[in-house]
Amino acid sequence: MKSLKGKTILLTGATGGFGKEFTRKLLDEGAKLILTSRNEASLNALADEMRGKHLNGEIIALLRADISSFDGCNALFDKVSATGTKIDILINNAGILTYGHFHETPLDAWANLMQVNVLSVMHLTSCFLRT
Repeated sequence: MKSLKGKTILLTGATGGFGKEFTRKLLDEGAKLILTSRNEASLNALADEMRGKHLNGEIIALLRADISSFDGCNALFDKVSATGTKIDILINNAGILTYGHFHETPLDAWANLMQVNVLSVMHLTSCFLRT
């Protein structure tokens, strides 16, 4: 793909450090973005920050989404589908970390990390490839 101009891109984890930078770069390249995050206020702040600065592209939707479960992934897929927009590119940027010693980390923290960082990536990719 030589150009992102006019391509519709779904970006998960849009409000984190990499997400903000992806947003800037993709807008500069002329992409149409659907941005997601767990925090709606952060999404709105990001959109406000980008308005008028990156005129080549546009933010076409801001969707609050929690992909820490398969139900959350399905809900995001449904929200995107409801926009009537076909996704050209999915950027699975959302991710979480755990802190502390490996042997002291609770099993549910590892399970949540695997869900967000691995299983949700696979599930969302599968959902959008079917469309």
